[in-house]
Amino acid sequence: IKPSGTVSLLAGATPGMHYPESRFYIRRVRLDRGSELLPALRAAGYHLEPAAEAPNETLVVSIPVDVGENVRTLSQLSAWEQLSLASFLQRYWADNQVSCTITFDPVLEGPQLEHALAYFQYQLKGVSLLPKVPLGAYAQMPYEEISEATYKSMVSALSPVSFREIKTRGGPQPTSSNGAVVLDQPGTPLVRLQSTPKKAAAVLFDEQYEVLKHLGNGSYSQVKQVTHRSQGGTFAAKLVEKQVLSKTDRVALSQEVLILSRMDHPNVMRLHEVLEDESKCIMIIECLDGGDLFDRVTQKGKLADAEAQGVMAALVEAVFYCHSHCILHRDIKPENILMSSAGIKLCDFGFAKQLNSVHERATDSCGTPGYAAPEVLNGRSYGFEVDVFSLGVVLYILLCGYPPFPMKLQKLRKHNFEVLFPPKEWNHVAYSTKELIKSMLAVDPALRPTALMLKQHPWIVQGRRVRPPATASSADLHAAFTSGAGVSAMKYGRQGIPHATCISLCPTCHMVWWRPKDLDRTTSIVHKLFSPRRSALNSPHAAQWESNNCHNHPSKGILISEIHQIVQGLKTPVFERSQSSQLVAERCCSIVTETRTLDLEFPTKQMCDAVVALFTQVVTAATQLPSN
Repeated sequence: IKPSGTVSLLAGATPGMHYPESRFYIRRVRLDRGSELLPALRAAGYHLEPAAEAPNETLVVSIPVDVGENVRTLSQLSAWEQLSLASFLQRYWADNQVSCTITFDPVLEGPQLEHALAYFQYQLKGVSLLPKVPLGAYAQMPYEEISEATYKSMVSALSPVSFREIKTRGGPQPTSSNGAVVLDQPGTPLVRLQSTPKKAAAVLFDEQYEVLKHLGNGSYSQVKQVTHRSQGGTFAAKLVEKQVLSKTDRVALSQEVLILSRMDHPNVMRLHEVLEDESKCIMIIECLDGGDLFDRVTQKGKLADAEAQGVMAALVEAVFYCHSHCILHRDIKPENILMSSAGIKLCDFGFAKQLNSVHERATDSCGTPGYAAPEVLNGRSYGFEVDVFSLGVVLYILLCGYPPFPMKLQKLRKHNFEVLFPPKEWNHVAYSTKELIKSMLAVDPALRPTALMLKQHPWIVQGRRVRPPATASSADLHAAFTSGAGVSAMKYGRQGIPHATCISLCPTCHMVWWRPKDLDRTTSIVHKLFSPRRSALNSPHAAQWESNNCHNHPSKGILISEIHQIVQGLKTPVFERSQSSQLVAERCCSIVTETRTLDLEFPTKQMCDAVVALFTQVVTAATQLPSN
């Protein structure tokens, strides 16, 4: 954060962004008296005068500006909105020197800056803070509003500027056809950086890792067990020869690396590091010591019910995590499920696909015959339901030792996908468990349960290990979320317009509550926990409900039973419609029902992650309670 300073005329130097003072204004820029730009500016008729604070060293050039019609000006904008724009713009800028000028009212907005900067922490790379003060507060202010007549008078006295002949350290600057300087093209840097060539991935790998043993080969890859030479630890290294990959396979490899780099879940294989150059991609992943699920079933013939429950509960957790981040795995099978002392791990995301929203459908056919859903085999578009189908096939195999459908593509295309339970292998399995499998293997994707519904199924719940809260803060958040106190968030309405709200969940009435927009006209962007006021609850019977009970203010709500998905990120139409430039995907989540979405933004990624996890846990637990 720095005081507002000068902005160079030269393209390629540090750029800055700001809202205009008005449609017509003067922009004053300070230049060193020795600047080679001055003769051209003087010849073109620009007004030059000594700088008030250093008249012997600096000159000030006055540039008339017309920003055009229908452009919002500073009088229409708060500092909050300017910071939102800055965070949006700087999301795409790699140069930490790029700054945005934030103009603020020192009386009304000055006290808010501490909170504003705290809220936008980690989103901004550099801002200039410029207080709004009356014109004439100090000499040669950088922005001065002028009338249209004054603007036209100043422009009429100017001729085109050409810097074509100027020799700067960065070389000649680009110019337009009429000789005017082009400010929106990158110029040659003032200092040429001579970086040393990157070391080859194989060289870096040999320097950093010691190979312990060879684990296996793939079509285009090798897998080795390695240890880090300086830090220790045991890992698996997947070495992929990129030069023999097709263009499609290269895209798939990039997608796998990108998706795994974003994954952080105890039941998903963890990617530690990637070493890559033009010829090789070396993925350093966690090394699991228990083999894969295929080997386990082959050795045992089938799994005991209790073991199958534990495996499936962990897989459902992994798939729910993927789906909540809009990731399709598309190749769930026993060979891609690893066992270890650390638990069950879903791996091999080579066919995985990152969707942009909960409504997006995939169309490409991929996966493994026998595990792929009918809609994939038939060339229809598909969504998250295909992973549930694959999970159903895995569950069937775990309990009897063989697959429910043929494993040959030719036979599958003609198969009716009827699920059979031969008595010899299935008499010991409960009817409710077989019904669960049939629902997961339904030919109609709409009839399959979602990952969230699977988490709530009694058989899966029974197989889930109880985990203690990760941190004290998670426990505090859990208490606030379920006690009626609530957690503060920004809620985005159907048109994408945000307002402050408070989210809570009542296990007693089995509803999720939030505060409506019209209850708080003084929207605050500073998030905090609200103190609860406890009272009795009149039992609601509708999906949306307004009540003066159960909460410290009137609220709206949705029934827990209607929630079928919880998604993290900007994955719903509401977020797509939002015009807010401050949205950060990792701080946003959506609670999805058949008729609506509850779209929320939290102050930090950590808080969003915790709320999603806690919310899912509470929703799952609440659905196990007997109905009133």
